[in-house]
Amino acid sequence: MPIEISGCRSISGVVASSNAGIRFGSGAVMSTYTSRQRDRREAVPELIAAVTRALDRRFDVSLMRGAFETALSRIVPVRTVHLRENGSRWGGRGTSHSPESATLEVPGADPDSQGLLELGFDADCRLGDWDFQLLATAANLGALVLEIERSRTQLARAGLLSPSRVRRDGAAPLIGSTDVMHRLRGAIERVAATDRWVPPSLSLPIALENSRLDQTYNTPPLASVYLVADTLRWMLDQGGLDWAASRCDRSAEIVYGWAEASEYATPFVAKPSERSHTTATIDFVDSVDAKAVTDALRANGIIDTEPYRKLGRNQIRIALFPAIEPDDVAALTRCIDYVVDALS
Repeated sequence: MPIEISGCRSISGVVASSNAGIRFGSGAVMSTYTSRQRDRREAVPELIAAVTRALDRRFDVSLMRGAFETALSRIVPVRTVHLRENGSRWGGRGTSHSPESATLEVPGADPDSQGLLELGFDADCRLGDWDFQLLATAANLGALVLEIERSRTQLARAGLLSPSRVRRDGAAPLIGSTDVMHRLRGAIERVAATDRWVPPSLSLPIALENSRLDQTYNTPPLASVYLVADTLRWMLDQGGLDWAASRCDRSAEIVYGWAEASEYATPFVAKPSERSHTTATIDFVDSVDAKAVTDALRANGIIDTEPYRKLGRNQIRIALFPAIEPDDVAALTRCIDYVVDALS
């Protein structure tokens, strides 16, 4: 029969179109767009010139995409411009599908090479026919930008681009142009030129290469970054590292004291000075099936007490992290006693 634990608290982890223009937005939050005084015939040549200047950057193709987006935002009153490949995992960065955004298809030779031109507009912005005609032209020019970027990236990965032609300051728009950043780029290049093995996840050259392509290698989940920051802030608010360590010490005192006084449980590590104060492993005598105990605990909402599988021992494992209340650790020991007694 399933064992129901009553009287013990459940232990849970802490985890957390017209001449007047088309109007965008629903409120007059921003001032109405007034067309700037310029010769519209120069707009497309200006856009092409920006891309052409970026081509002179010696294979740092990410600069060309950024130059295209910057030039377009200066010609058409858009708040944000994002040119990307259709299959990019960064999709959706500029497409909220609200009245303040629009997405134009960027043609390609095949479906895999098509792209998207994502635009964001200020509230109450007005665009005329000419603006939309220019955006359509820009989408076609964006196809050329993406194709050049793909071609040069493939050549670089195949080793067909001469490293001697790469600009030393190719990363300047990305990570700055100060003396410190120049030394940083130099250090990255020196590491890349050695035969020393570096794990890809820790490789600075790989990180720099992917950053220039507006992507990352082994992207950390934003949720994890948020949880780390939130946890550190919580620990500091409670008293910092000293408080966290003392909390772990108290939990360790409870669980190891319980095991030493128990008739069926003993600490896996014999010497008290060598015992972990963050994760306690407790051995059971052969007559008590640790797996049956942990299964009963899990069935009652008390989880993550299973042992290290590689050890292959008849034991349980108890977390003593700072986020866990010492009183919960004490309650857990009582629950274990209850289950063991019910199984005997």
